[in-house]
Amino acid sequence: MVSESFAATTVGSEKASKAAWAILAAMGFGALIAQMFSTVIGPALPTIKEDLGLSLSAQTWTISAYSLAFGAALIAGGRMGDLVGEVKMIVIGFLVFGAGLVISAVAIGGPLMISGRAIQGIGIGISAPATLSIVVNSFPSAQRGLAVGVWGFAHGFGLFLGPLFASWMMDIASWRWVFWVAVPLMALVVVVILVATRGYRSVTSTGRYDWPGLVIGATGITLLTYGLQNSSSSWTATAT
Repeated sequence: MVSESFAATTVGSEKASKAAWAILAAMGFGALIAQMFSTVIGPALPTIKEDLGLSLSAQTWTISAYSLAFGAALIAGGRMGDLVGEVKMIVIGFLVFGAGLVISAVAIGGPLMISGRAIQGIGIGISAPATLSIVVNSFPSAQRGLAVGVWGFAHGFGLFLGPLFASWMMDIASWRWVFWVAVPLMALVVVVILVATRGYRSVTSTGRYDWPGLVIGATGITLLTYGLQNSSSSWTATAT
């Protein structure tokens, strides 16, 4: 929900306030960086495989862990934002994402790399709904489509830049720096978001979160994915 101060500048007005444009710029910047570093794994994976001795299954899970965690956290993030507030949820999400980057950067084996990627997915998943919510709440209906379009473009452009950045970074450094470089950028994103949203006050809702539902749902889709991936070895194997 939107605060009274922002409602006064958006509802009944055909032009967004300067504060709204600042919020859009901050959310777009955050989305670009987040999506950029969600796709860096592609060009880096062959080298990571050699350095860490990853099996084919571990390579697959390095990619799947992020997607699964992101999907489960995305569903959870919207409700969490309603309970604690969008800005808090975004900041928490990016801090979690940064922690996942550090874990991947220092990984010495497949389990740590996969865990880092999963944590990255959780961080972006829980923050994504709140970023869109703030953008929508900050703009009047006449300009809301444009704002959402800019927000979406930032996501797409970040996905495009990620593999290019990873390829360039590996030419001048190593795959670990692909993740290390992202850490200060995450800190910058958090600062920019806090500054841009200092006048934004969301109205939180009451109630509790359905934690059992989240755990059951996330576990179910993870086990289903594991079974399908393991079927390449054998459909009748106990693990499958």
